[in-house]
Amino acid sequence: MHDAGVVLTGSTIKVCLVNEGDDVETPWAIDLGPADSGPDGSRRVRLINVPFMHAKPTWGDVVIVTPVEGGRLTWNGGGVPYSEIHHAASKMVDVTR
Repeated sequence: MHDAGVVLTGSTIKVCLVNEGDDVETPWAIDLGPADSGPDGSRRVRLINVPFMHAKPTWGDVVIVTPVEGGRLTWNGGGVPYSEIHHAASKMVDVTR
């Protein structure tokens, strides 16, 4: 399936977006497989919702999510200022330092 040039194939999963524990949001994403970086169990996913609480990342962005307590795959903005989170559909969004 394609939409505006973004490939939307793969398993659909719920992920969690947070910013240091705040602004918790659970959009849908396409699982793209294991991540090359990050803690064990980290996955690459493409967001397929427009998050309400997070301006970035957004629909079509690929992010690395990591399992946290309870196993929920989570992306943590880590308090990085909005202006430092770069995004574009089909590009990796990674704010880990």
